Amino acid sequence: VGSDKPIAKVSRRPISIVKPEFPARAEDRQIEGYVDFEFTVMPDGSVGNAKITAEVPEGYGFANAAQKVFPRWKFAPEMQDGKAVPTQAFYRFSFKLAK
Repeated sequence: VGSDKPIAKVSRRPISIVKPEFPARAEDRQIEGYVDFEFTVMPDGSVGNAKITAEVPEGYGFANAAQKVFPRWKFAPEMQDGKAVPTQAFYRFSFKLAK
């Protein structure tokens, strides 16, 4: 259901994901969408300060579904001088219907 294609200002690939549920309202109407997040990859790889910057289309539950699982994702942290450091990142959750 979710896609793992980050939109790369800072390229961050998730190393552990929890798939969001496809919102029933969108599925009933055969509508696909996406949710964009800005967040911080914390030194332990966890998601910090996640903020939704876009939900397309609005009103079908995509943001809600993504918000429920995104905090449980893990990303490879940025390394500087052998130490993991917090890094600003972007991610686009795509909701695609099964064909």
